[in-house]
Amino acid sequence: QIRDYPKSDPPIKRWPDAIGFGFGKCGTGALAFLDCHPKIVFRMQEPHFFPTNNETKLLLRDYKIPKASKSEFLIEKTPMYAASRDSIENVRQRLLLINKTIPNVKIFMFLCDPVKRLYSHLNHCIREGYQG
Repeated sequence: QIRDYPKSDPPIKRWPDAIGFGFGKCGTGALAFLDCHPKIVFRMQEPHFFPTNNETKLLLRDYKIPKASKSEFLIEKTPMYAASRDSIENVRQRLLLINKTIPNVKIFMFLCDPVKRLYSHLNHCIREGYQG
């Protein structure tokens, strides 16, 4: 979306206001519809920025997220932050790291029926021509 920014509120590199967290094929892509709002900036690509290692020093300059003005609501989403291969402890550590890095961030958690999720994932693989 092309935006016209006033000089008093230019887009800057900053931490997101919210992070879409959850499982693949559970609707995190639907957050893209929020980008139609003039005060919401959304990144469709998944930056996979937050590791499970709580000791890692995270630098804003390394975060692949769009610039947004201070008056806009910036949203990032990476469903794999709650990947099924991670233990619940790893997910907990990741949430703690996010909270430590961005204390006021909002988390959107996406959950769904595991059977419907599997069906959606298999359809996705078929569409993409995955040979496994």
